[in-house]
Amino acid sequence: NFHLLDFKPLLNTSSYVNVVFEPEEIEVAKLGMSVNLADQTIYPGSLRLHNNAVNMVAELWRCHRPASYDEFGCFPGAGTIGSTEACLLAGLVLKFRWRAWYAARQCLSAAEVKGVVPNLVISTQFQAAWEKLFKYFDVEPRLIAPRLSECTLDPGEVARAVDDRTMGVVCILGDHYGGHYDPVQAVSEALEAVNAAKGFQVGIHVDAASGGFVAPFHQAPPAATGGAGGGPAAAAAAAAGAASAGGGDGGGAAAAAAAAAGQPAFDFTLPCVLSMSASGHKFGQSCAGTGWVVWRQREGLADFVKTDVAYLGGKAESFTLNFSRPASGAYVQMFKFLRLGREGYERLTFNMLSTASLIRRGLRAMRLGDKPRFVILDAFRAEGGAEG
Repeated sequence: NFHLLDFKPLLNTSSYVNVVFEPEEIEVAKLGMSVNLADQTIYPGSLRLHNNAVNMVAELWRCHRPASYDEFGCFPGAGTIGSTEACLLAGLVLKFRWRAWYAARQCLSAAEVKGVVPNLVISTQFQAAWEKLFKYFDVEPRLIAPRLSECTLDPGEVARAVDDRTMGVVCILGDHYGGHYDPVQAVSEALEAVNAAKGFQVGIHVDAASGGFVAPFHQAPPAATGGAGGGPAAAAAAAAGAASAGGGDGGGAAAAAAAAAGQPAFDFTLPCVLSMSASGHKFGQSCAGTGWVVWRQREGLADFVKTDVAYLGGKAESFTLNFSRPASGAYVQMFKFLRLGREGYERLTFNMLSTASLIRRGLRAMRLGDKPRFVILDAFRAEGGAEG
């Protein structure tokens, strides 16, 4: 009866979690409730489904196939319990990577370097996951306050904030105040210059909790694309994918292709992007407690948080903070991938952005006397201030 005291989920517009499920989707979630993804020997089919979902997310973010792909059959990444666990894992990788580099640079022993606290450069618009990282894992937050006119990281300020104790920079793709995207491409270019000048190795984690399943699907109106995969935006995405698949960082061609699709590059096509994470239960449309994290490669990145487990009857790898977890999130995520496809996600994105635009225009038109009633912090504006 406790549930009777809750508000209706369908009326909840602020929980950051999908609350709409088809009957088949609920049945899929029930199937996953009794499957422990940690026991990979007993549930090899579920593990394969999980890995296929990781691969689909990695390819959505245009991660080139690492050298280890043929051996393991999947990109380095994992399904997580929401994007918080994904961010914590990505943060730990950045910390351990920096620690190994800093120890070698300063000729410190493994014990000595543990006494040095690294810093993480991030906007003041960060979500609670990063507060947990700072508090739980001894990381100094190096905060940059965005200008009100932009609400995003300034690449120049990022470059000035970085020093030899900086373990990484977080770019937020869709902050929870106004949905703004940090300029990942410009930050990557600034870090390339700093790294080259000072001998650093600072990289980027893209916290795409909100934008990870929105930014890849920014498209022209679905009716104008000529069906799935049509139109100039799809051609640009195909060109970016070809550049990414060709090896190397693919930065120039892929970034140009992304720009042709209407936005700068934000993903693994940029050389400084080391990892990305997203909430599957937000705009990925999965059930609560679904998240994803992907790393550029295993060596020097994902391997820092990998543990090998052999006591359950076979050899298994774990990239997550906790061990046992139900398969429901991965099951529902795969259901949505197959149910919607790329065209379905493009239509969802177009509909959501169109609805947001309608609401913005209505709020902007409201007046209190001769003054606007609201100041709109608009994350989607075309050049020159016109609404996009």
